[in-house]
Amino acid sequence: MVFEQLFAPRWLEKKPNIIFLLAFVYSEIGILSALWILPQNVDIGSLAFTSLLLLPSLNSLLGLEESIEIKERSLSLIRLFKDHWEILRIYFFMFLGVLLSYAFFALVLNDFTTHHLFRSQIGVLGYSGNAAGEAASLSGEFWSILFNNIGVMVIAFLFSFMYGAGSIFFLTWNASVWGTIFGYFAKESAHYADLNPFMHFGHLFITVFPHMITEAGAYFLVAIAGGVISKAAIKEKPFSRNFNHVMKDAVFFFFLAIFLLVIAAWLEVYLFPGINPLFRIK
Repeated sequence: MVFEQLFAPRWLEKKPNIIFLLAFVYSEIGILSALWILPQNVDIGSLAFTSLLLLPSLNSLLGLEESIEIKERSLSLIRLFKDHWEILRIYFFMFLGVLLSYAFFALVLNDFTTHHLFRSQIGVLGYSGNAAGEAASLSGEFWSILFNNIGVMVIAFLFSFMYGAGSIFFLTWNASVWGTIFGYFAKESAHYADLNPFMHFGHLFITVFPHMITEAGAYFLVAIAGGVISKAAIKEKPFSRNFNHVMKDAVFFFFLAIFLLVIAAWLEVYLFPGINPLFRIK
């Protein structure tokens, strides 16, 4: 692949902020490619093209992460984050680039075009409003959201384990939904309040950022854990010392992700009840 040859994994690992620009540009290319090749299915087609562009580099980076795991012998939270800080940053900037790319289209396109091109993403907003309104209590809503998010997390882990960086499609989907819905909601609200939609989007984005990054961070952790295990399963002998070491760190990441989802559910239900429907985007 041409794009894969342009950016070496080790170079990206040292300059993870570059992945933001790549993800934004790849998303634009993915959306335009889907408009050209799959005009009736831009919502899903754009995700496939974007994921294909991002996948090679992420697969290579996960291979580097597995090598780091093999070299380490101790288990500690500080060491884990020190070893995986760069890949976590890469996932974050990748997620942010895709999110802002879809938000840009939602902000500049008219309502009819947005609904037509991104009907799957916008359709989640309709589902979320109903689901949120049916909650019997805050406590019931909290547990409902938490168990739903844990289920999503397990899917992300399985995708990553089975396909290496295969969870990229799942993460791209979440980023596209967040971006489309935030952009659409900001544009609609700005129109009625006679505000600049881009400025209103910035305000909304800052408001929801604590919840968004907490929940997305959990998915990043399990995506890394599943991808590293997948690489180790290919390169290492099952149940060898190296393989078991990778498994131990992956399990630690998995439970840390659950802890982050608990925080995210609390933020969604108790801290941001007014914009709760926007977060039901799985």
